[in-house]
Amino acid sequence: MKLNLRAVDLNLLTVFDALLRVQNLSRAAEELGMSQPAVSAALSRLRLTMKDELFVRTRSGMKPTPRALAAQAPVAEALALMAGALSSDQQFAPASAERQFSLLADGYLEMTALGGIMQALQTAGLGLSLRNTVLDRHDVASALARLEYDAVIDFVRVESDKVCVAPIGEQELVVIARRGHPRLRRQLSVEQYFAEGHILLRQRSRYRTQLELALGGERLQRRVDVHVQHFAAMPPVVAQTDSLATLPRVLAERFARAYDIQVFPFPLPMPAVPTWLMWPASLAGDAGHRWFIELLRTQARLLT
Repeated sequence: MKLNLRAVDLNLLTVFDALLRVQNLSRAAEELGMSQPAVSAALSRLRLTMKDELFVRTRSGMKPTPRALAAQAPVAEALALMAGALSSDQQFAPASAERQFSLLADGYLEMTALGGIMQALQTAGLGLSLRNTVLDRHDVASALARLEYDAVIDFVRVESDKVCVAPIGEQELVVIARRGHPRLRRQLSVEQYFAEGHILLRQRSRYRTQLELALGGERLQRRVDVHVQHFAAMPPVVAQTDSLATLPRVLAERFARAYDIQVFPFPLPMPAVPTWLMWPASLAGDAGHRWFIELLRTQARLLT
């Protein structure tokens, strides 16, 4: 008949383990920081639970019964596993771990850094994998507070006492236009920027585009020709139209090698846009999570 663990005081196992090791009631009590009567009472409860005498008094001490000896290794292993699981100094061994991490990130990350992150995970351990979800209309602070994701990488910083935040890079914004654009030559003025039509990412909030959110919410009055779902859709549309698009320089330079487009500096004075790494503060005690955050920090150079 299988034992119902809910009816067992698991603290009794530490007494059982100590008695097996020292085979002396007084020494076991001293080791456990308990009184000898308390250890005797625990032994009585163990005998009832396991339906065996467990230890027999002899001149040389408490001799374990065959039932006690048979349980020695499993109990010791169980206590070690419990101590490891509850320890604040637990270690994470990626080479032997089986774990899927979850990341919420902008589509920009998929094109610049996701490959490097996946390569680092696969190199660290074959049992590690990643579930990546593209940022859309997520409430990032709430999603992290509910532990729906291990980390978020975004241009927009979350302000919450339940979220840890660290800068991991800066992005210079540039403007792309097709080569042979009828009104643009070697430079792009502010007036020209606002006079032309623009390709925008689909809005992530009701009132602001992603660029405007990154710029602190300032509204940019531009003529919108079309909204697209991802940065990757901008270059082929730009290459075939007179529309402009604004995006990070690292993407624009990659796209310029594949499409017939030219790259202009952003015409407004503006500092580089920071990229933020954010994660749940409540996971600070998780060794595996700490390892994953450090991996993302290491790979952050791919975002610049």
